[in-house]
Amino acid sequence: MAAVPADCVFGQDNVSVAALTPGFPVYAGYYNGPFANMTALRTRFPHAYLISIALRLTGSKGSMAVDIEPGTLSGTQAASFAGCLAWLNQGGYGGSPRPVIYVMASWAQPLVDYLAAHGHARSSYFLWTAHYNGLHLCGPGGCSYLTSTVADGTQYASGANDYNVFRGYVIGHAPVPPPNPAGYPTLGSTGDNVKVIQTLLNKWAKACGFGALIVDGDFGGKTYAAVMTFQKHEKIAADGVVGPATMNALVSKPPVTVLPKPVAPPVLPSGNPVLRLGDVSKQVAAMQYYLSHSGLRGVRGIGADGSFGPQTQTALCNFQAHTGLAPDGLYGPATAKQLAKYAVH
Repeated sequence: MAAVPADCVFGQDNVSVAALTPGFPVYAGYYNGPFANMTALRTRFPHAYLISIALRLTGSKGSMAVDIEPGTLSGTQAASFAGCLAWLNQGGYGGSPRPVIYVMASWAQPLVDYLAAHGHARSSYFLWTAHYNGLHLCGPGGCSYLTSTVADGTQYASGANDYNVFRGYVIGHAPVPPPNPAGYPTLGSTGDNVKVIQTLLNKWAKACGFGALIVDGDFGGKTYAAVMTFQKHEKIAADGVVGPATMNALVSKPPVTVLPKPVAPPVLPSGNPVLRLGDVSKQVAAMQYYLSHSGLRGVRGIGADGSFGPQTQTALCNFQAHTGLAPDGLYGPATAKQLAKYAVH
């Protein structure tokens, strides 16, 4: 078999976190389903890069990867592929811009073809293959799947633990979980405390400029992004972890947006005395204001500087012609009466 490329990163996964060997840069864990262990993984390996795998479609928006094997999303290939498509379409891959699909090697190419037929190009996701079901189990010396275009990552041995090797760009395209030795809520966390955080974030949504979250207790990609936005808004270290500083800021009151007091429009001049070319006054400014707000072509858009110049006279003549008045350029009672009908108050 071909040697493992130099840009690869080795990792490990097991249902039992206690059975994992310390020292690997990458660990894979299960976000939901019967083997959910991401909280335990983050506690034991706070500085490692973690790949969260969804074993069930429901509630999987915080996962970076989905497991496409019989008995995970579904028992059949067709139903599993449909589940994978639904997971891709729902978005929210744990804050990652590109999802990871974990699939046994015998299903890899059929899955790629299926997703391409449904609008998901091979370049839009990472493919991580597991070589079971009659195919080879790779050894640490390398894997021909990884050196070809088939996979971005592969599982190369099995025993007490599963061992994996990933192309470096898989790790580089997704956020590394920040150091979180105290186990504060962050990407992948679930529970009532996450619901509290989501409720508090919704109070800040308008002030920070993000959309309201669904309060479901699932610390997925949207909640992670909202926390990061909030932290930047409040000038807190943006790490996506809801520690004491972030929580103290969340429970404070959002800033109240103070809108400027509306300025009352000027009083429409009655046209008595008559306004004409060369006049300079507040009445001229008011006339200009209402002419510019009349919405008529050739009238709107003039300035309201209080000076009755040639531009104002032309606009007034256009208005008079449009409303059936003699276009004499004089603003008298008849013109004022017509302008009152068009004025926007």
